[in-house]
Amino acid sequence: MQKKSISKRKYNELIKSSVEAISEYNILFLPDLAAYLPISRTEFYNAELDIAPEVQAAIEKQRSLAKCALTQKWLKSDSPTLNIALYKLICTQEERLALAGKTDDEEDFTETRRAYLESLELMGEKNESD
Repeated sequence: MQKKSISKRKYNELIKSSVEAISEYNILFLPDLAAYLPISRTEFYNAELDIAPEVQAAIEKQRSLAKCALTQKWLKSDSPTLNIALYKLICTQEERLALAGKTDDEEDFTETRRAYLESLELMGEKNESD
């Protein structure tokens, strides 16, 4: 399928419309943006609006605003689920591992895995000799 190019003027108009729609309709995902533009989804991708730096920056800004709004709600919430979710976002790696009941010691994990695999091999050899 041949890619249909659009004029520079139309491209710039679509970029402007895209950035405005992202802000006005709180768009967080690129596929949703095409619905607010006067072109089809195929034209949206063929014009490479999805990779335009201005569009990418506007989506990222909108996502950041949404994250900040949610974080503020979670911070004020009395819900244990939201409190845990927020804590997981802001805690250190060590605290996150402690919450999950894990350690950061990769050597222990590797040694345990090696011993487990050896025991499986021994069980396999034992079963073959029976």
